[in-house]
Amino acid sequence: INKAANDLGCNKVAFAHHADDAMETLLMNEIYGGRYATFEPKMHLKRANITFIRPLILVRESQIRRMCEEEGLKKFSSHCPNDGYTQRTEIKSMLDELYKKYPMSKDNFLHMLTNYKNEASWSENLFYKIEKTNLSLKPVISKDDALIDASIFTKANKKYKENDEHYIIYKKNKPIGTIKLELVSNNLNVSNFYLLDEKSQIVENIVFYLENGVLFKDIFPYRINILDTKRNALYKKLGYKKKTQRTGLSKDIRVLK
Repeated sequence: INKAANDLGCNKVAFAHHADDAMETLLMNEIYGGRYATFEPKMHLKRANITFIRPLILVRESQIRRMCEEEGLKKFSSHCPNDGYTQRTEIKSMLDELYKKYPMSKDNFLHMLTNYKNEASWSENLFYKIEKTNLSLKPVISKDDALIDASIFTKANKKYKENDEHYIIYKKNKPIGTIKLELVSNNLNVSNFYLLDEKSQIVENIVFYLENGVLFKDIFPYRINILDTKRNALYKKLGYKKKTQRTGLSKDIRVLK
């Protein structure tokens, strides 16, 4: 789709996903993926320089069917190889039964996606404690997190670039550093590792924590690539070796789930 849009000189692609699609995707992600997520009404792809839009996102499937019948629009069979009875079909049936039992839930579920004033989750207070230390990692989620992260970069004389994969390093209740943890396939790339108080013991504790796979326990075995040259001597001491010119020092991690 991206290639076709670029070939045609288009910068937007419109999809026909509707409100019921959004609910089904949300439930599927919760059941099968363990995450609260559905597709967005508007999403910009930086690399392809294309914006996806979904103008029917607030319209119900029943409304679309009724409009097609009233306007005499032709129906086309689906060319999707997965068309037929799928997990989505099962989720659709599950939601239909729920709507029959609790009619108010149909509108409330859709309202939930935009009800930001009453949103409450564990993410705001999410800290990953490093056992047997007074250290913890907090993912940069909120605006307050981003401000703390940016201030650490400034104090470390580094240029800050907003990134969803940053974690703030806390010692007790005080932010003392930041680190970027990026998952690419079975590779965990570690970069932007800055400490306001440089201590090898803190570095070692964090590296050991990453090796134990608490954050990324679902993808073992994997390789840790440390893209940080200023501590090469310490990383080599911890068993990291030069694998390629591009990845810095690496170590293959094999921990039983």
